[in-house]
Amino acid sequence: MKIDFHSSVYSVLARQTGNSPSVSDEKFELPSSTPTKIPALKTDAQLVDDFYRRLVQSNFAADTNEDGRVSKEEYAQSNKELAAANDRPYDAAVVDRHWNVLDPTHKGSVDQDEMRAGLERLLPVSVGHLSDAEAARLRNLKPST
Repeated sequence: MKIDFHSSVYSVLARQTGNSPSVSDEKFELPSSTPTKIPALKTDAQLVDDFYRRLVQSNFAADTNEDGRVSKEEYAQSNKELAAANDRPYDAAVVDRHWNVLDPTHKGSVDQDEMRAGLERLLPVSVGHLSDAEAARLRNLKPST
């Protein structure tokens, strides 16, 4: 076996006096110099809108007959399944109280716009930051049993 300058064994054992191959010799493609586009930051209103949109979508998973409306029965059944999946007891009184906020006209079903309006009344949210004292208070809360 002939060992010469280009042999891998020889290159490990002997000093090389030649230059390392350049990027152009190896024909590497360099990334383009154009910067990647960073998505624009969302405003507080957009963040809140996204939150309610996702909440409406998750509540509309209860629309089992796919008529574009969630009935009280569908809503209650969805909450029963959610409670069972989370190993929590189902509380019909809480579901009735929430449904009365979601459907204040007592039509028996709500569309997506009515669901969103009800969720905004039931769960008002805003974007902000906790004060240090409030964050400390929340960290020290004991889980309910």
